[in-house]
Amino acid sequence: MLILAALADGRLGYPRHPDLPLRRYLAVLSEFPQSGKGESWKRIAGKTPEGGSLLALLGDELRILNGTGIGSGQFLAAQLEENPHAVCVWDELTQLLQVSGQQCSTLFSALKSLFESNSHWSGSFTNKKHGGDDLHLSVIMQGTRPTFMAGFALRMAAGDGLLSRFTLAYSAGIPVVPEWASRDLHKEREVVQTIREMIPTTCTTPTIADDARERMREYVLAMPSPEHPDFARTPRLLELVKVDLLHRCIYAGAREITLEMVERAIVWGEHQAALRRYLWMPDAKNEVAAMTLLLLARLRKGSASENALRTAANVYRDGTHELFARCLSALTRSGQIRVLGKNRKQRPVYGLELEDEGEK
Repeated sequence: MLILAALADGRLGYPRHPDLPLRRYLAVLSEFPQSGKGESWKRIAGKTPEGGSLLALLGDELRILNGTGIGSGQFLAAQLEENPHAVCVWDELTQLLQVSGQQCSTLFSALKSLFESNSHWSGSFTNKKHGGDDLHLSVIMQGTRPTFMAGFALRMAAGDGLLSRFTLAYSAGIPVVPEWASRDLHKEREVVQTIREMIPTTCTTPTIADDARERMREYVLAMPSPEHPDFARTPRLLELVKVDLLHRCIYAGAREITLEMVERAIVWGEHQAALRRYLWMPDAKNEVAAMTLLLLARLRKGSASENALRTAANVYRDGTHELFARCLSALTRSGQIRVLGKNRKQRPVYGLELEDEGEK
């Protein structure tokens, strides 16, 4: 669906919302590493010995960009200037979190603007001006649930708005896939040809049946208001549901949105809302609270030295030593953490304070 959305972006509009972007930002998450996320992507668009199953469909129109080397909005603008229709892939979520966490990085801001707009420009006296007004970017990031929650909880994820643009796909799954099935290359070629025939060749807008429009209206009126606690996680859910409806039109080869399509899209939207409630941590209100939550999250994994806690909190990168000392002191004085002993370098080792002996 990510590839289909990227290829069909700008060629299909929603009724009374004809400029709705069809592209997707997709987060593929699993409970454990090595659950098949990377292998699934390789089979679709990777450079395997047989070739990814959809590589023939991409052709020269859609480029696959490796997100590892994209560390700023300016560099992303330069890449899209050369490849205006692209899918940016962060095979490891930590790669995106690391580069976006650098001081003054504009990557998150660029991703937010490119979700809703085809125009993105950036430049400086040194690197000159780069960008364009007809850019189509889709994004896929892959990671585990703990990495996702820890990485975004302290970045004002809900309030900042980046994650509200993402479609979430999550699987609890088994820790390791025992054996991958053999590829059926003949079947893959048939699927590629089917998808090629589905993609609109001209910009069109389907009609919508009266009962489908009324059901959609009921859904919109029932969505969370700004006062609802779910609103921060779902402000763009309506747009994502509309895009899902357009996908159903493509797959059905239909020129009209039916009531059945709307019902299925609403169920899909409710599933997205449930994933957001499950996966998103509350935003920290300030830097002290954010650092405190991060230290507690690290200690829930096990005891840690002061140096290990500094590393987990990115203190050496951000230079927040004073803030770190304040948070560590506050947690120690409040009794939430305690000194368990000393390591071989005679530095204190910290752990969570247990409520009673039964928890030890």
